[in-house]
Amino acid sequence: MQQAEARAYKSHRGTAADYSAPVQGETIVIRKIRKRKVNYGRKILVKAGMLVFVYALLLVFLCCQSAVLSYQIEDLEKEVKKLEASYQRTEYQISQQSSLARVEQVAVNELGMYKPDAGVFVSVEYQPSAKDIQLASGDVQASSKVNRENALYKIYRNLVQLANK
Repeated sequence: MQQAEARAYKSHRGTAADYSAPVQGETIVIRKIRKRKVNYGRKILVKAGMLVFVYALLLVFLCCQSAVLSYQIEDLEKEVKKLEASYQRTEYQISQQSSLARVEQVAVNELGMYKPDAGVFVSVEYQPSAKDIQLASGDVQASSKVNRENALYKIYRNLVQLANK
């Protein structure tokens, strides 16, 4: 009898041809299929837990990045201070090299120049061109206008000072 049940069980798992009418004397074992109940609350809880875990990983990553950036900022600030000090040293060296006393010393010692006597004058003859004469006449007109404006400004300034007293 057990052999017949085993054959019937095997035949049910077979192909569609195996589902023919049972032979006399064979018993058919029908197996009940149970559906599992899905626990939706547990699924939501697992998903929420994973979301919190990913969020925590993101926060840790961002904290590490901010620490790295703060160290980089400190290094850059130190470099800026070094560059500013170097710039000030360079400015000082430029001012030393371009001082009038040093220029005079280099001119006398290295270039062989000498200071002129107080009484020695050199005159150069100059022949003005027509263009220079036109430019000079334009300057006179412009300077007279500036003088008139300066005079008006002085008068106004004096009047304001008198009014304040």
